[in-house]
Amino acid sequence: MGMHGLQAALLPRASEVIFGNRWPGVIGGALTAVLKLFYLFPQFEMAWFAVGLILFCIASDGLIRRGGAWRGIGVGCFMGLLALLNPASVCVTIPWTIWRGPG
Repeated sequence: MGMHGLQAALLPRASEVIFGNRWPGVIGGALTAVLKLFYLFPQFEMAWFAVGLILFCIASDGLIRRGGAWRGIGVGCFMGLLALLNPASVCVTIPWTIWRGPG
């Protein structure tokens, strides 16, 4: 339940990073709190993956834009951890890193 709550709480910041506007995330977080959108299963690791992906988008945005070798290594390590959690994350993390790259 904590991961689902964290996912809803991170939506406004993720929306600000992705769209440049916080309101889609606020509306999404409010709908998540009001409607029963998630089924709680103890073996359901998709909540961990979703929170990890949201955190990747938020954290890597600042790291990529500042540049530097250590920040690049940090983004790569985060991408590797997400790929270990769910290999499908590569379909999101690599295009995100290219799109948000410096320059």
